[in-house]
Amino acid sequence: MPTYVSDGGVFHASKEKVGLINRSEKSIEIESTSSDGKKFKQTIAPGEPYTYDGPCRAALYELWEADKTGAATTFGISFKRSPEFLQMLRDLNFKSAEEYLTWVGYDEVQAKKDFEMKSAKIAKHEIPTRVAELKRLGGGSDHATGKKIIYGGFGEPSV
Repeated sequence: MPTYVSDGGVFHASKEKVGLINRSEKSIEIESTSSDGKKFKQTIAPGEPYTYDGPCRAALYELWEADKTGAATTFGISFKRSPEFLQMLRDLNFKSAEEYLTWVGYDEVQAKKDFEMKSAKIAKHEIPTRVAELKRLGGGSDHATGKKIIYGGFGEPSV
């Protein structure tokens, strides 16, 4: 599932770090970063494992599907340029988006810090853990037998 980070309505692909295997028939060359921060190129032979560290691959695929050229790097537009937002401001008699944002106490610097913090997080794409099904009472009691009714749980004793 693709993951994105929003910067005021503009959605960027989040970061991803995952172990993969080169399943192609030829060697691939990737750019890696060493523990001391230096970048280097690494050649991965067919069948060898490697670590992918970059933008979310599912998000990049969705961005590619949007225009089929690979030119798109984000989805959406800034909320400050959104036609619906600007119309709402006109309806509320504000002269500009900046006037409204100062009125509500929007802090551009804090919003940028929040975006930087969220974009630094790495998406893990973990499988969710399974939990037991909740059995709810529904409909009160059965007047014919006097037993309580539960949804699901066929073959189980009634509650």
